[in-house]
Amino acid sequence: MYRSQWKAPATGCEDAYLDQRYRRPQDRYLRPILGCLNSTPFKRLGYKTPAEVFEIKLMEIRNLLEQKTGSKPCTSVGVRSRLAAEDRCHLNGMAMRDGRPAFVTAVSTSDIADGWREHRRDGGVVVDVDSGEIAATGLSMPHSPRWHDGKLWLLNAGTGEIGTIDPASGTFTAVAFCPGYLRGLTFLGRYAIVGASEPRENNTFGGLELQERLDRENVSPRCGVFVIDTVTGDVVHWLRITGVVTELFDIAVIADAHKPSLIGFRSDEIRRVVSIDDTKIIG
Repeated sequence: MYRSQWKAPATGCEDAYLDQRYRRPQDRYLRPILGCLNSTPFKRLGYKTPAEVFEIKLMEIRNLLEQKTGSKPCTSVGVRSRLAAEDRCHLNGMAMRDGRPAFVTAVSTSDIADGWREHRRDGGVVVDVDSGEIAATGLSMPHSPRWHDGKLWLLNAGTGEIGTIDPASGTFTAVAFCPGYLRGLTFLGRYAIVGASEPRENNTFGGLELQERLDRENVSPRCGVFVIDTVTGDVVHWLRITGVVTELFDIAVIADAHKPSLIGFRSDEIRRVVSIDDTKIIG
């Protein structure tokens, strides 16, 4: 019996994901799905292309999540023509308030693929999730928005500053400066704990106010953790990380931990550590 078999053209969805631009670690989960769709007979796909089937199923999952959680994805940063996996505005952070998404940050309002890179210096925005309206503009690569103690905090990474946003006026008020690309924020009482990174591949933060300030202060960028008193703006503690680790992406507090330690998988320490349960480790 003849079976109609649809083959993806050279520009089909599978090839797009196998393109060099998309060879990221997370894409390895998509390849078997796309491969399965591309090898499925056209008739069994309802005479739809694999890309159309993939989009339909993705929307079904999205609608199911909306029904179960009551939340909707933030699809509007400025003017979005459509949803596309093209990293247009570089939406990168979300602040929760009362257990629900309240604000998100994006590097720009660009609506073209990879367009955010041209607006790193002052194109950053904060978007109110409920209304979909832009709450603040003129930021430089904002990251890690957090709602804490009745205020919206974020890291203005392109200037190296941590501060607060007044959603009513859109004003950013800097509280402290740290010599690095800030990304990752959490709080412990009155103290903000901030992650800082060095530039990638021995480059500089060219085009950003951060690099200009580092040059003025005659200091090199650092990778590490900074503890900031949110009342005084003072950096009260810091941990500088050197070696192969040059970037941090998020920060978390392990509550009620005593003498915590980091054990590398390639070090001799892991051979001598015995784990008794989730809370006790004997070395």
